[in-house]
Amino acid sequence: MTDKRTESNGDKPDRRGDRGGVRGMGPSTADIERRINRQKEHLERHLEQRKRQAERGQEHVRRHLEHAERHLEHAQRRVERKQEQLEMRMDRKQRQIEQRQAKQRGKERREGTFHEFMERLLAFIGITSLLSLCWVGAFYVSRHGYDWIGWHPHPLAGQLITSGLGMVLWGMVISVISRIPRKKQNDYFQQTIAALRQISRGDFQVDLRNLGLGFRNHPFNVLADIVNEMAANLKNTEEMRQEFISNVSHEIQSPLTSIAGFARVLKQEELNREQSLHYLDIIERESVRLSKLSDNMLRLASLDSKHITLQTERFRLDKQLQQHLLSCEPQWLEKKLEMDADLVPAEIEADQILLSQVWVNLLHNAIKFTPEGGTITVSLAVEDNHALVSVKDTGIGIAEEELVHIFERFYKVDRSRTRTEGGNGLGLSILQKIVELHKGEVSVQSRVGEGTKFTVRLPLKQQLGSA
Repeated sequence: MTDKRTESNGDKPDRRGDRGGVRGMGPSTADIERRINRQKEHLERHLEQRKRQAERGQEHVRRHLEHAERHLEHAQRRVERKQEQLEMRMDRKQRQIEQRQAKQRGKERREGTFHEFMERLLAFIGITSLLSLCWVGAFYVSRHGYDWIGWHPHPLAGQLITSGLGMVLWGMVISVISRIPRKKQNDYFQQTIAALRQISRGDFQVDLRNLGLGFRNHPFNVLADIVNEMAANLKNTEEMRQEFISNVSHEIQSPLTSIAGFARVLKQEELNREQSLHYLDIIERESVRLSKLSDNMLRLASLDSKHITLQTERFRLDKQLQQHLLSCEPQWLEKKLEMDADLVPAEIEADQILLSQVWVNLLHNAIKFTPEGGTITVSLAVEDNHALVSVKDTGIGIAEEELVHIFERFYKVDRSRTRTEGGNGLGLSILQKIVELHKGEVSVQSRVGEGTKFTVRLPLKQQLGSA
């Protein structure tokens, strides 16, 4: 009898080979490949997920950095706008104060003139009256003396005696009266010494105008005016020094803040090479800006020195201008500017290196502030033994209220533009100083939206030696 279980087991096919191979033989090749494929797909999905996460992280960092840059730029613009508004308010207040002071000085001058006239008139009347009283008193005293002794001298002798006695009385009255101004003089000396000591300690709030020493042109009053003027000048110098330090600190702090911020950003590992190069370019640009600021400050300090010597030589000014126009050609061609030049032959005696700085500053400013498609006109003429060089552009122009400040150190007409293009507000100050060292003049004409024209007037001959 056949075992049905055996038959059934023998007839039933073994499917384990399809799933896991033959019993005792391990997984089949197909099973291994399927497992490998599944693991490979799982790994690829995991890698793809990590890649998407990394891209989202980079995008988040990029948006965060862009937001930080916009926030920083917005904050800087807000601070600069507030600073400009504050400076404009201070300028208006300063002008109002100066106008009031001018009116007050005019009023005080008129009142002082009237008071001085009245004081002189009263002094003349007082002296004449006092002198008359002394002589009248001498006359009656001498007459009483003649009656008392019973002697009547000759009229001429009597007149001489009366005159002598009048002089004695006059001297006695003057000796008594002179004690009053002597006390005022002592008070004046004490106040003057105290004021000079106050100035020596750095406190320039000095006022010696209310001493009341006679006439306005009294020597003591003149000396008091000189001390007041000296204190005012020293105060202005101290304020300019403080403003200079503040401006230098601001100009240095701004690029240093950018460099430090972007250096911290570069420490993040999520940045790709393109982003890293972008921030490195910003750091390099800010470093160049610091270098230019340092160079300009050193150059300005050198020009301020009283011991600077002009290395004068004779050269063709028109040739020098042509060379600088050619050297700036890539910049004005890049902005598609039209450059017109009208240069007459002119030979000048000057410091060629320093004058090069003047033309470079004028041309770079004209190119910087002229929009694409604009025109820059450079002309050279000779008039009354002077060379007249003008640089005219069709740029954004300068407001009338700002023209009086453009030669001030660290002053910027367009702060956002000069910040992005590396300006530091010292170029025109250096230009003016160089022109003044050559005994020349620089003037500017401008209208907003129409353009600006700078004119430099230089003598054709210079005196050799230090300026």
